[in-house]
Amino acid sequence: MIRTTILCLTWLIAWSGLSAQEAPPAINCKISLYLVGGKAKGAQAVAQGATRKAEKLYYFSAGEAHEVTVRSGQRTRAFQYTGPPDFKLYRLTGVGTDGLPTYSVAASISLKPGEQHTLLTLLEQGARYALLPVDLSRAAQERDTALMLNLGNLTIACLAGDQKFTLKPLESKQVPLRPVGSDLQFEIKCAAQLKDDWTIVYSGSQTVRKDSHYVFLLLPEDDGSVYRVIRFRV
Repeated sequence: MIRTTILCLTWLIAWSGLSAQEAPPAINCKISLYLVGGKAKGAQAVAQGATRKAEKLYYFSAGEAHEVTVRSGQRTRAFQYTGPPDFKLYRLTGVGTDGLPTYSVAASISLKPGEQHTLLTLLEQGARYALLPVDLSRAAQERDTALMLNLGNLTIACLAGDQKFTLKPLESKQVPLRPVGSDLQFEIKCAAQLKDDWTIVYSGSQTVRKDSHYVFLLLPEDDGSVYRVIRFRV
C-alpha cells in the first residue's frame, strides 16, 4: 500500500511538471499597426484639411508597458513583441489606489506560434478595435508578389494583372506581379454585386518595383460603391 502511494505521488509530481512545461509558447514577433480610416479620416481627407484621428495605445512586451500612437491612414513603425500568444492593445484609463496605471483592453488577437512579422489592421467596432492580421513572415522570400485583402463586407471579383479571382469578405489572395524592367504599372479592376447588378468598384494601377513584396488592402468607402487601395511595400 505504501509503495502504491509513493508511485502515485511520483506520477502526480511528474505529470504536474509536464503540465507546467506545456504552457503556451512565448511569441517573439515584429508587429506594425495600421488604423483603417473612413473616407472622412483617411489621407485624402487630411490633404483637404480634415483632422486625422490619432490615439495612444499600450502593449506589454517582456512584462513592460510600451506606448504606440496609431493614426488613421498611417502605418506605425514595427516594434518587437515578446510575450504570450494572446496579444492585447490597451487604453490608459487612470491610476489605481496603489499608484500604478490602470488599463482597459482596446483590442486583442491570438498570434500564431512561429509568426515572426505581422501587420495588424485595426478596424473600429464601437469602443473596441477588431484586429485583422497580415502575416509578413515570408515576405522576404516571396518577391515580385502582392497579397490582396478584401476589407469590405461584399464578395468582389477581381482582375489583377493576368489573374482572375474572387475575394470573400476578409479573404486574401497572393498574386504574381510579373514586373518588367525596373518598374511596373500593375493594373487592378474589381467589381461587386450592388442592387442585383455587377458594378466596377475599383479600376486603377499601382506602381510597383521589381523584386518586392506588397500588401494591397481593398477598402470600401462608406456606401460600398467605390473601393480604394491601401498599399504597403514590405
